Amino acid sequence: MCAQTPREQVDLSACNSLRLPVRAQYFVRLADVGAVPEAMAWARRRQLPTWILGGGSNLVPRADWPGLTVQLGAAGVRFESAGRGVRAEVQAGHTWDALVAETLKRGLTGLECLSGIPGTVGAAPMQNIGAYGAEVGSLVEAVYAVDRRSGKTHCFSAQDCRFGYRTSRFKQDEADAWVITRVVLRLRTGNPAPLDHPEIQAELVAVGAKPSARAVREAVLAVRRRKLPDPTGLPNVGSFFHNPVIDAVSWRALEARFPGLVSYPEAAGHRKLAAGWMIDALGWKGRRCGAFGVHEHQALVLVHHGGGTGAQLLEFAQRIQADVLHHFGVALEIEPRVYPV
Repeated sequence: MCAQTPREQVDLSACNSLRLPVRAQYFVRLADVGAVPEAMAWARRRQLPTWILGGGSNLVPRADWPGLTVQLGAAGVRFESAGRGVRAEVQAGHTWDALVAETLKRGLTGLECLSGIPGTVGAAPMQNIGAYGAEVGSLVEAVYAVDRRSGKTHCFSAQDCRFGYRTSRFKQDEADAWVITRVVLRLRTGNPAPLDHPEIQAELVAVGAKPSARAVREAVLAVRRRKLPDPTGLPNVGSFFHNPVIDAVSWRALEARFPGLVSYPEAAGHRKLAAGWMIDALGWKGRRCGAFGVHEHQALVLVHHGGGTGAQLLEFAQRIQADVLHHFGVALEIEPRVYPV
């Protein structure tokens, strides 16, 4: 690359919220997304794999990263009127929660339930981040991404993104084919949409707040603080496992065996099982094994007490998966991305 030369053997332990030891063979931070094609070409000429690093809040480094690691540092957001709403065009390196706070300052609604989620905007559509009944995919108008092979930028509509529960085409396509550089969101003005999440409703009632967008944000942040450990104090990536979705027949059979089973209705009669409930029911909540453990207040969160490796964390997670599969017959999938794959 002519603009920036990658550094070699860079320690990225502080760049992942699990604080796991990992080194990048080559590393470059790009302040301009226009340099992404050049970075991809640099790696291709040397037949090196490439890894895209955002905020590091949703990944598990299994081992050191060979090849070139690229971090997008470009931030910024541009707002413009769009019919009855407002369009927000956001650079991939922008901090997600900073975007949420800015939209509320401008009297915009839609993102309030997604408050407090760590990471950058570029990772949001890849994972289709969601919380408290909201998903970012429902607000996406377009996603701009660079094809790693050709270096060309493509614009994907919301439909083209193939959003699903904690997934999208950017997560599904072969070999991480795309580098997300910009995200366009369509937000609303005025009052927020009706809120039906019981935890947030209860928090609003407890503090005597009307369900404005700002009040919902404060309620979400309060609930998250109670349930989830701060990764700066106790390293973690939030929810470590997906809540599995099963068909109605399988759900009725499970409910007959486990009357207290927690689940939520999904489309086509399917049910989403609460993975945390199953992990808790098997006695894992609060348990520690060496450097890793299950958080004492939230069984979906695995925490790093220090001195562990990514491989050891995955071994610990596999023990939990095996236990859930043995007792409930349900396979749990890991939510954060694992590198190298």
